[in-house]
This record gives sequence, C-alpha cells and structure tokens, in this order.
Amino acid sequence: MDADPARDVTVVVPARDAGRTLASCLDSLVAVRDAPGSRVARILLVDDGSNDDTATIARDRGIDVLETGGRGAGAARNAGIAERSEEHTSE
Repeated sequence: MDADPARDVTVVVPARDAGRTLASCLDSLVAVRDAPGSRVARILLVDDGSNDDTATIARDRGIDVLETGGRGAGAARNAGIAERSEEHTSE
C-alpha cells in the first residue's frame, strides 16, 4: 500500500455471522473511505469464525479480510489492531 500521510486511518470491523446486517455497514464505510478528503485508507474486516457469508460480503466490496478462529469480539478487534500495527511498522 502506498503511504499517504493524509490517509492514515484503518477501520477495523470485528464480525461473526454478521451476513444479515453487514452489507449496509460496509457500504457506509466504503462511502466514507472513498469520499474526497477522507483519512480512511483501509477497511479491515476481522471474521471471527463465521458460519455464514460474512467474509464473502466483505471481499465482494474489496475489503480486506483477516480470519480468526472464533476467539471472541475482543480478540478479533485486537487481531485487527495488531495487523494494522505490523503493516504500519513495515512502511
């Protein structure tokens, strides 16, 4: 990813079996990311062991997906933050 200092925010969305309601949430986040002047560079969905189409819904919108093994919302959130932190330190 090209480092753009004006676009420095990663939105982490932890989710499990959220397919029924996820599309509208992600569509709103994509609109924010794509708006002129937005600081959102990346949306990262952390799929915490879903049994539905949660990951597919995100991927269909071009959103990065990190899959974890169903360790809970807090662990999913922390995994997303750790992913961003590793990315940030390698830039």
